[in-house]
Amino acid sequence: MAEEVKIKVVVDATQAKQEIDEVEKEGERAATGMRFSITDKLRQGYQAAAPTISQVTQSTRSGLSDVFSGQINRFGQMVNDFVLGDIDDKARATNTAREETANMFAFTAGQRGQIPQEAKNYFAARQQFHESREVGMSMINADSAFAGESLGKIFEQIGKHLGNSLSDAINTGFNKVRAWFESWNPFG
Repeated sequence: MAEEVKIKVVVDATQAKQEIDEVEKEGERAATGMRFSITDKLRQGYQAAAPTISQVTQSTRSGLSDVFSGQINRFGQMVNDFVLGDIDDKARATNTAREETANMFAFTAGQRGQIPQEAKNYFAARQQFHESREVGMSMINADSAFAGESLGKIFEQIGKHLGNSLSDAINTGFNKVRAWFESWNPFG
């Protein structure tokens, strides 16, 4: 007959648990270090690209306004002419002539208590002068011969150069991150 024997075994797993806890902590430290290192390398990549991006934006700011202004002025003038006809030209001429007349005759009118006839004659002459000038300005602003490069050519040029610079900046950032990964050793 077989006898049954019961043996009570006490296993002390304290040391194993401590070793497992230590491995977990080491893994957490490595993950945290890796996260901060990746963030740092991405930041360095961006910082390396930032001067290129800044250089592109600074050098194009004034150039862009010069290039676009001709086309925008032309388009705006065409809309004005379509919607307002020559009303806006006449309004600008009237406003300018009124300011000039007021500057010239305000004192005299104030002294006499009435607007002198000379002021009215001066206003009429200046208004006619400025109206001719404003109509001429509108004609020049609306004419394509004075507009400069077409918008299509402008955007084509911007896209070509901006795309190349942005691509170079992104590649620089990724190369820094890749170099860090290649040199990174989480256990050493």
